[in-house]
Amino acid sequence: LGLNKVVLLGSGSEAVEAAIKFARQLWMDRGFSKKHKLITRTPGYHGNTLYALSASGRPHYKKVYGPLLSPVITVSAPYGYRCPIAGTVEEYENKGADFYVRELEETIEREGAETISAFIFETVSGSSTGAWTAPKGYFQRIQEICKKNDILMIADEVMCGSGRTGKFFACEHYGLKPDVVVLGKGINAG
Repeated sequence: LGLNKVVLLGSGSEAVEAAIKFARQLWMDRGFSKKHKLITRTPGYHGNTLYALSASGRPHYKKVYGPLLSPVITVSAPYGYRCPIAGTVEEYENKGADFYVRELEETIEREGAETISAFIFETVSGSSTGAWTAPKGYFQRIQEICKKNDILMIADEVMCGSGRTGKFFACEHYGLKPDVVVLGKGINAG
């Protein structure tokens, strides 16, 4: 993947927090202090620490913990069961990427790319979607969008990385080269 640095932490939640803070620090160091917003997908799960929980796109968390959480920007996670433009798995695979990519583009345009630090996503969604995978072309297209808009890509592979999909990084299945990959459970046999 071209990644050449490792930071060891105590949990996936801590690793997610560190990745998000890294993205902010990188943009600050480069002189782009306006880049502070995080885009995340819903439904999704990134951990139990407060900012990781903020990034977790589960509406019931907002009900209970809302006053404690930080604001994040959300887009829909690819989820064939609830895809608004697909009635079948085949339609999801062939047309789903168009919907999810358009939503991301519109969100970046509305918020302003100059304010967005990173986009965090589960390469293979976990319990939030029952391990649905993205439709054909989704990851290639979001990678192009993020690069064009100087938005870091954080692949949360705590659940799906470390060989759980047949490759060490799940993003290898898609030819995806994220800026940061977060690993956890599989590394420590969790």
